[in-house]
Amino acid sequence: ISLIVNNLLPKLNDKQQKIIQMRFLNEPKKTHKEIYKILNISSERVRQIENEALGKLKTNYVEQYQY
Repeated sequence: ISLIVNNLLPKLNDKQQKIIQMRFLNEPKKTHKEIYKILNISSERVRQIENEALGKLKTNYVEQYQY
């Protein structure tokens, strides 16, 4: 799964990429609280950006890997 996500990451903007990498791909995985301190944005904004990014990843996955 991480290979597929890595292939789709370029479809995201820089902030979305950073959040997805920190939340799901990097070890150790970071929480919303850790990410908002790093990026200096609110925890709610981190959640919103993450949800937008996951939506884009899902859409691009369906388009790229349709059977």
